[in-house]
Amino acid sequence: MPAVNLLNLRKEITSLLWEFTDPESFRDKLAQLLDHYRIMSFRSGSGVLTSYQTPELHVPQLVLHELELALYQTIREQPQAALTLCDSLWNDVNLEMHTIATRMLGQIPIEYMDQVLTRINEWTQKGLKPSELKVFFRNAAGLIRQKQPEKLMRSAQDWCAEPDNKNRERGIQLMIYLVEDPAFINLPAVYTALEKMLPDADAVLQPDLTELIGLLLSRSEIETSFFVRQMLENPDSGKIIRRIARKLLPKIPESSRESIQNLLRTSQKEN
Repeated sequence: MPAVNLLNLRKEITSLLWEFTDPESFRDKLAQLLDHYRIMSFRSGSGVLTSYQTPELHVPQLVLHELELALYQTIREQPQAALTLCDSLWNDVNLEMHTIATRMLGQIPIEYMDQVLTRINEWTQKGLKPSELKVFFRNAAGLIRQKQPEKLMRSAQDWCAEPDNKNRERGIQLMIYLVEDPAFINLPAVYTALEKMLPDADAVLQPDLTELIGLLLSRSEIETSFFVRQMLENPDSGKIIRRIARKLLPKIPESSRESIQNLLRTSQKEN
């Protein structure tokens, strides 16, 4: 396996960073750098930087690590230029540029949170699949989740309140991202968003909703079991909560399982 010359790599990245305020030139030089190192052979599993969470960036891990370190400092020194550069990379046809744009967006200082949230909202309107949304939020929203999670929760609530499935997918995936963080404690806001959405939720959302409610069970068994039982007791809660409850029944604590099973049997007889 040809070794990456670290000294040369750092020189190339330094040259790239000189173009930081020239989005077109930066994009062209970045593409050249990635193309150059992509053709280098490397052992399977050793080449993708974990934080990028994408199969597209097939370049040695060392290259991505050095690039991310250099960008981290420069983004904090020039956040407004970084935002402009993020826009340019996101508008590129190359999906690799989209990945780097979202990673850069996730490093923008929290003082620019509103501008970052605006881009998160705009960029996720492109019809991303749930799996792509997972990667997007992980890359772009990490700092906001750490510093201002309620801002993300408000975005999720707004999206879930929309009638179309694409917006609701965004909201559910964003809530999944929040609930995955043990430091996120505003679970009542998640229950409230679900309570409003479940009665008319489309069946296409069932896998995402099941994942979210399953996560809630792992975070708070008693509270989530109570929520599921309440929804089942309400005749206006819709059919999807019954399907989800059946699927998650093994995860529900024994203290609540029998009452939920009885509610499921009753609803089945009524239908």
